[in-house]
Amino acid sequence: MLRQLDTALGSGDIALMDRFYTGYFTVARLLALGADFVSRQHQLRHTDFRRGKRLGKRDHVACWSRPVRPKWMTPQEYDATPLSLQVRETRVGGCQRHGRACSLQ
Repeated sequence: MLRQLDTALGSGDIALMDRFYTGYFTVARLLALGADFVSRQHQLRHTDFRRGKRLGKRDHVACWSRPVRPKWMTPQEYDATPLSLQVRETRVGGCQRHGRACSLQ
């Protein structure tokens, strides 16, 4: 269903997504359309704020490298995907109390 939004999203649009959809190829497609996105980081992706261009405390621009081609993707689609993406990563909140998020102080 997300691919059906390709015709609806364009420059200046912002996609608010679940962390399940923040894979490299999905993000690359959104950026190619000119759209931005906001999402929680996927739990398997590690964020290291010591790397990348620092913008502030817990805020930086990271470089994501293109992973190996997944089986579902054609070689032509893979070759058309950029080798790397510049993505802004920031941390908001971060602690939990009894399973609920709370703000950092």
